[in-house]
Amino acid sequence: MVEIIIDREREINMIESGIRVGLKILLKGLRGVGKTTLLKYFVEKYNGLYVNCQKILRPEHLLEIIGNEGNYVDAYEALEKFFEIACNKYYLIALDEFTDLLVRLGNFKPYRGTGGTSAVASHLRAILEEVKKPIIFSTTSIKTLYDVAGEYSKPLARSFDMIIHVHPLSMEDALKLIDKLCSEKGIKCTYDAKLRIAEMSGGNPAYIKAIINGLRGEKIDINSVNETVNALLREGYFNLLFQGIEREISISELEVLYIISRGYTRYSEIEKRGRGININQALSLLIQRGFITKIKINRESHYVINDKTMALWLATEPYPGLEALSFETARIMHAAFESLVRELFMQIQKTIEVKDITGKKLLIYPVKKVYRYKGKLGEIDAIIVTKQGTIVCEIYFGEKCPPEKIQQLERNVAIAEKMGENIYAAALISYFGFQNETIERAKQSPAMQIIYLLDKNSLWQISKAIGYRLL
Repeated sequence: MVEIIIDREREINMIESGIRVGLKILLKGLRGVGKTTLLKYFVEKYNGLYVNCQKILRPEHLLEIIGNEGNYVDAYEALEKFFEIACNKYYLIALDEFTDLLVRLGNFKPYRGTGGTSAVASHLRAILEEVKKPIIFSTTSIKTLYDVAGEYSKPLARSFDMIIHVHPLSMEDALKLIDKLCSEKGIKCTYDAKLRIAEMSGGNPAYIKAIINGLRGEKIDINSVNETVNALLREGYFNLLFQGIEREISISELEVLYIISRGYTRYSEIEKRGRGININQALSLLIQRGFITKIKINRESHYVINDKTMALWLATEPYPGLEALSFETARIMHAAFESLVRELFMQIQKTIEVKDITGKKLLIYPVKKVYRYKGKLGEIDAIIVTKQGTIVCEIYFGEKCPPEKIQQLERNVAIAEKMGENIYAAALISYFGFQNETIERAKQSPAMQIIYLLDKNSLWQISKAIGYRLL
């Protein structure tokens, strides 16, 4: 239960408080983020009942779990009996991927032909109103969840007393998990290789395990990690996983995902390349399913893929009319730490104040545009155009940031000025902090008045202010 030990205190405390007062709790999130591990943790703690709803193929399977085997073909009676017996035998019930249960039972009488999944959801709502014991639900199928509980009029709306979105691990906690798994398996990884695993996995515990299980060799470096991830994307775990997901969605939705994966995130860009398909419907369904997030920037809609490893796979996969990206280009666009930072700043639509490591206050105004520059003048990791001016960034993901990065930040400022940007701040962003010499170099820089040194705590301040996951 490694995921429980690492960065799950918030979720554990919230679920614990809900269980004590008999709440109906829903956990939702991407595949592999640790929902099942949380369920099993509390089932073990309270000697409860864990049900993997993906294995419930027929109504009688539901009753077999609680030792009440019989020839029950009526799904309505099976659901009634299950909760009656389970609530008498157990203090806590945990239903993993419960939306699969709703869909499956909806194919049996009496639900079939009278509403299907929605009819099962309505029946479940009535049962939950009578049950006084705590129940934890989890789901990855956000689309089905939306269909049965997404709006006030839906069958399960208001049935959950507590809803918890389980996010991927922060980069810091992903590294802790990587350290633990590498130690258990006797794998010697360089520090940079561990950082690369954290990036490529997007902090998803299941993806971290898959990458580490795929590593070969006595000592693992960045190249080894890149080769392993590339192999998993082409013919291994990730390829099988994401091909399976492809089969769950429509051709229109799939095409839109491929378009976004190529870096065409604005609505106008997607519409231009997705001619002949219902773009609005596809985008709406992808949002409902939890595949993408809509970000409104300066009155224009942008869309980002939530699962960064899946985005990496899509970007490097061939698709008619869209040129596949190279592994490295796709990595920088979707899975590199700098891409997460750009996505974080994209979502700032109100003025927020952030303190850098020296206590210096940086005001970040509503953002109009965020982009990475690569051209004749050089490269800049992130240019953030706000309503009051531009912030130029140099982003570093490694051990404490070395002093030469100050010089790079100064070059970035010069490049951006030549591009005509009205710069009011220059941010050197280093997740794990700065060497003392770097801090001193910043104080001596000709641009010292506009230089800000932001570490993970600064980024977390932004995340909390806008309601974004902790990087």
